[in-house]
Amino acid sequence: MVRGREAIVADWLEEQDEPGTWEASYRPLVVEGQLAVSQGTTSYTNGEFFWNLWTLRFEDENRCAEFVEWFMVRPRD
Repeated sequence: MVRGREAIVADWLEEQDEPGTWEASYRPLVVEGQLAVSQGTTSYTNGEFFWNLWTLRFEDENRCAEFVEWFMVRPRD
């Protein structure tokens, strides 16, 4: 688990994907007040594919205060 803005940024920068090696699509499923749920997919040029579900909670300044990601890897044939 990663907590705090600085730790999240450091974690993301630690394992960067090369530009052009992936494509993603996301859309909101539910937006209720300061809570949101989004679903999407991420597809990589190496054949990996992920289904994603995010839950987000925003603070009064409209900054994300909580983010949880669930993902499922598409089984390989």
